[in-house]
Amino acid sequence: MDIEKIKKEIVEVSRFMYNRGYITSKEGNLSYKVDNFILITPSGTPKFKIKEDDIVVLDIEDVRKGLKMNASSEIFTHLACYDTDDSVKCILHAHPENTILLNLLNEDFKKKILFEAEYFLGDIYVSEYATPGTPEGAEVVRGVKNDIIVLDKHGVIIKSKKDLWDAFFKLEILEKYSSLLYKYLLFNKQ
Repeated sequence: MDIEKIKKEIVEVSRFMYNRGYITSKEGNLSYKVDNFILITPSGTPKFKIKEDDIVVLDIEDVRKGLKMNASSEIFTHLACYDTDDSVKCILHAHPENTILLNLLNEDFKKKILFEAEYFLGDIYVSEYATPGTPEGAEVVRGVKNDIIVLDKHGVIIKSKKDLWDAFFKLEILEKYSSLLYKYLLFNKQ
């Protein structure tokens, strides 16, 4: 895939995530793995202002050595996901409110009240807590094959073997599912 097209897609999906309320201006990050490189959103740049020239391109071996330049603080978490499954092309990290709310309530994401959630998302993995942007944050996702990972008290990682739009659509389904499950729990409280 053309690097410039990937950068454009990262920018477009970043803005959609912000506009839909799945992140605030400086939250979240997106990446693509292309050959031996990772393209990732920069640290601290508002997602509604991000431009294609802002996307950080890093050699994977440099990242393994600890080099991250201006890349998102979550670069090592993304790398852990790519190391776990070579077929993953891209990763989206967001902070969707309802999904985080269910996680804070220790709710079981395996309750399948919405067919689309089961069909499109598969099994949802909930990680242990780790401080975001740290080596421990990367370790809680290392080895996890699930496409959807709820990061305890933090957000979600969504992996895709297709493109960031596929990951974004999964994010929308996950957040709709979480919203419905939360409302269901509220109305069925005994």
